[in-house]
Amino acid sequence: MRGKRRSAGLTILTVVFFLIVTVPAYAKTGWVYNGSAWNYYSADGTLAQDQWLKDGDSLFWIQGDGTMLVSEWHQDGKTWYWFDASGCAVTGWQQINGKWYYFFEDHTMAVSQYINSYYVGKDGAWIQQ
Repeated sequence: MRGKRRSAGLTILTVVFFLIVTVPAYAKTGWVYNGSAWNYYSADGTLAQDQWLKDGDSLFWIQGDGTMLVSEWHQDGKTWYWFDASGCAVTGWQQINGKWYYFFEDHTMAVSQYINSYYVGKDGAWIQQ
């Protein structure tokens, strides 16, 4: 009787082992919320890091730790971008910390120029005249 139980136990363990091994593991892809921030995984399951990501008409910056930049500035060379609360780079007139800034359709901030009849300084903020 003891031998039959042992044999049955080994058979069950063998079946469980093969079920676990043969069930395919699927890599994460696309946007994944990790409980505190958003990450993006490419089609092969690789975590996007320190790169631009275009998703439809929206532009995102993925930081070095793999999280999406949210409600913050990002400088790329001499060009500045603002990312809103949803992580999207903004366009048009935006009020940020009490100042007005203009962002072109390519999401870059205007500096030292007139936008229609409004002048923005070298810091990008509208200068009231």
